[in-house]
Amino acid sequence: LTGSLLLNNTTRTHNSQAFYKNGLPNTLRITASGGLFSDETVIRFAEGTTPFFDNQSDAWKLLNDQANQLYTRAADNTKLAINCIPGPDQTPVVPLNYSVVTSGTYSLTTSGTESFDPGTPVVLLDLLANYRQDLRLMPEYQFTANEGDDENRFAIAFGTLTAELSAFEPVSIFSDGRTLSLYNPDQSSGLLQINDLSGKVIFEKNIIGESRNTFPLTLSPGIYIARFAGNGINVSKKIIIVNID
Repeated sequence: LTGSLLLNNTTRTHNSQAFYKNGLPNTLRITASGGLFSDETVIRFAEGTTPFFDNQSDAWKLLNDQANQLYTRAADNTKLAINCIPGPDQTPVVPLNYSVVTSGTYSLTTSGTESFDPGTPVVLLDLLANYRQDLRLMPEYQFTANEGDDENRFAIAFGTLTAELSAFEPVSIFSDGRTLSLYNPDQSSGLLQINDLSGKVIFEKNIIGESRNTFPLTLSPGIYIARFAGNGINVSKKIIIVNID
């Protein structure tokens, strides 16, 4: 079957309405640049989602140890390329991780801040430099980083411009399934514990004046609670152990 379609001037239509690109509301795109490659991650408010990994809306980060990697972490520490959360009431701060394979100067560039409610601040926190930046006013941030630096350096805060950095994460605790990491920028001394869900203490370590601590985990697969307490700080974090060989 063959045929032809003829279009002439009589089929043209005109409209004075400008064409606008459709964008997703409440969507923040963050791009890390520097060196040979760039990497992007996305945070979005979406109804029906949770602060944890949602397989219908979130996307895992597919890591490449040969290039710098940018990703966020869900409340269960899942590493994400796309992180959909219910909103600032349940998730006011989203951890933003950046791993570096080559030392250098890099930049974080954001877009989409205008897609959020004008009354919702969108703030970048640099936990290492003890610095915050209003991304609505300044969407780009430059920094230096070195190979082997703690990946848990940044966070995106929604809903506040004035709270102290320590109000968000004075001590960060996270696990990749094989090691437990404690990021303690103020070098506060205290007690680190891991409890099972029955409350039994199965790991305990005194932390004295160290900003970074890493401990190998030999726990059975399951859900545990890691706690750090000391010098007025009391932080708890759920960790999930899977497939420890």
